[in-house]
Amino acid sequence: MKVILATLLLAVSGVAAATTARIGTTEFTVPAPEGFAPATADMVPLYPLLETFVADTNGELASFLSQADAARAMQGEIPEMSRRFSAQYPLAAADATLSTRDFAEVRQAVAAENAEIARTIHEKFPNLMDRANEGLSQLSDTAAVMSISELVPLPAHEDDERRHSYSAYVTLQITDDAGNSTPFVSVVNATLVHLRGKLLILYAFGGEDDLEWAREAGAAWTDAVVSANPGTPGSSLTDALPTAGGRIDWAQATMRGLLTGLVVGVVAVVVARMRKRG
Repeated sequence: MKVILATLLLAVSGVAAATTARIGTTEFTVPAPEGFAPATADMVPLYPLLETFVADTNGELASFLSQADAARAMQGEIPEMSRRFSAQYPLAAADATLSTRDFAEVRQAVAAENAEIARTIHEKFPNLMDRANEGLSQLSDTAAVMSISELVPLPAHEDDERRHSYSAYVTLQITDDAGNSTPFVSVVNATLVHLRGKLLILYAFGGEDDLEWAREAGAAWTDAVVSANPGTPGSSLTDALPTAGGRIDWAQATMRGLLTGLVVGVVAVVVARMRKRG
């Protein structure tokens, strides 16, 4: 088994280090974070399940597992996934062009919403955990139900005209079929990036003690994504113009996908910890 895993690990390390995908008609190159590999369609049964961990308001450009987890996934296993990355975008705005002014409004909306979200999350997103529980039912052998107990966004640690990054602690409560509840705490770093006229949401998911890692790894990955996608001729002028006709409410399009993606994405980490404890 160890020989097979070692061989697969070498194979995974040789997998293309970047994924190419589109938002609308705009193509993006998404490089793999250091030490990670892209999740691919031949990772069955994991790959189809990973789609469950993407909010239905979002599209996913790429998902990345640690190279060790990727090697196990290629063997047909569902690995621990204690740390992973996901590059997403709001589907409602896929065909729109994000301007500098639009992004400034998004940044302001995120900061304001995060100040209130801990108190109002259940009121604003009553069905938030439906998709998460769908994924849990596929990965768990029990009839466990997951609910969000607490979401604590931290103040933004990076904020400028091109990116807005903050971290959050998410506490999920798992109730098994016997009625026993167990809390699980995870960390997410979310970075919104204004790039080539589009809005990217880059997530770094980790465990309760991974705040520093999530921030540092998330920042390094964001730098790599920006470097891999230089602007096209005329893009600076386009970015400066307001969205045509003002038809897109960027704040609304972003907030639901951002928060839902953050919480639903944590499920993979929590399920991994449940499997490890079991």
